Amino acid sequence: MNKSDVIIIGSGLGGLACGVILSKSGMKVCVVEKEPHAGGCLRSYRRDGMTFDTGIHYIGSMDEGEILRQFMRYAGVEERVVMQRLDTEAYDMVNIDGREVGFAQGDALFVERLCDSFPHEKENILRYAKAVREVGEVIGVERLRQGVISSGSLKYMFLSASDVIDSIIGDESLRRVLAGTSFLEDGIRNYTPFYHHAMIQHSYIRGAYRFTDGSSQWADALCAVICENGGEIRCGDAVVEVLHAENCVTGVKLASGEVLCADKVISDIHPAVLMPMIADGSKIRPVYVRRIENARDSMGVFTLNLTLDSEVFPYLNRNYYLHPSGEMVWRNREEEKPAEVVVCTMQSSKKDSKRGMSLMMPMMYGDVERWADTRRGHRGEEYLEFKRLTAEKMLQRVESRFPELRRAVLASHTSSPLTYRDYTATRHGAAYGLMTDCQNVMTTLLSPQTKLEGLYLTGQNIAVHGALGVVMSAMATCGAMLGEEYVARQIGDC
Repeated sequence: MNKSDVIIIGSGLGGLACGVILSKSGMKVCVVEKEPHAGGCLRSYRRDGMTFDTGIHYIGSMDEGEILRQFMRYAGVEERVVMQRLDTEAYDMVNIDGREVGFAQGDALFVERLCDSFPHEKENILRYAKAVREVGEVIGVERLRQGVISSGSLKYMFLSASDVIDSIIGDESLRRVLAGTSFLEDGIRNYTPFYHHAMIQHSYIRGAYRFTDGSSQWADALCAVICENGGEIRCGDAVVEVLHAENCVTGVKLASGEVLCADKVISDIHPAVLMPMIADGSKIRPVYVRRIENARDSMGVFTLNLTLDSEVFPYLNRNYYLHPSGEMVWRNREEEKPAEVVVCTMQSSKKDSKRGMSLMMPMMYGDVERWADTRRGHRGEEYLEFKRLTAEKMLQRVESRFPELRRAVLASHTSSPLTYRDYTATRHGAAYGLMTDCQNVMTTLLSPQTKLEGLYLTGQNIAVHGALGVVMSAMATCGAMLGEEYVARQIGDC
């Protein structure tokens, strides 16, 4: 039987980040991935002559001195990953109610550009920016150097993003603009913490970048570092059981029947998928399992990927959030219907002569649940017609902003929450995993350490999602295993 110090279930960013930290600390790491290739939502793929990203289309906190760039430097992948900084004047454009407003990079420029559009709200914009900065600065390179991964501003975890924005901003149009990118956290009115909204907003203000020629390069670079440190990446065989004796982890069993031994296991998969893998006899209580089973999943995403004629459609070095006029921006707490925003983002490439564009729209699992028992490529004509009609609706929305788009399209293909579910083993195809309720924070947040000794959780389900949130969760998981101060200083002092 194969013996490692730690086995990591799932090779998404959280699992790979843990693998890097632990392997650089001298532990023998084995990452197990059910798919043929590692990376999870970091994977990109080739289709119709273009490279498309699957889950991470742009990331923040990448300017010099920011925490995600610091992690890349610590991991030894900074020079292996090619990226492009998004437009400084407007990395995101929110198109809503007949006006278009940009979010700029840099604290001062972010405020200045919002004031250009809403000069009468200057003092309130400054107050909003201060609140965002207060949350964003609970993490940082200097804090890592002090031996701290995260601290402070937890009061904003107990306040909803919608309530904080409404209390600070007087102009209803500006409120809708600031909520216009709430797609990034599946923003629900009176539910989603301002902490999540602000952490994500702050990260992009401090350096918004795209991967050039696909996000897979980041996954591949992290895998390479793990292997260089004596670790192993095993793909194409799923973990089906977490083994334990006397409430201590002893390893995992794979679908192939092979048993891998380790005293520690980290799960980077959805907790509701993990729980059935744990046999009876552990100290994980049924009430904890029910809590996870009943936890609220985030929305899914329907994606339309387009290959475009570069002579007809230019490269856009920013993202567009296109909202139908008069429609809601936040998702309502009691309703399953999400806001009908279409997010338009492009692929950065140095080697492709064509253009790649991804259009994304929120979609609930209920919209595709009738095909839940089907598998990829065999869902039937009704499903294909559903996808065709959804794609057409998205195209029409984007055409209203970019009339030349349709005649630039050379090829297209789509994916739904079912696609995401099948590739990532994420319950309900939830794009952002489990949701945090600002009114019930302690019952919706998960600790990285479980009651089964040696079993840990990581990834977007235990922290803020997105690349930054997942890397921070990996630091927290490894901190629970090795000591927070040790992990923080190792990354901060590199």
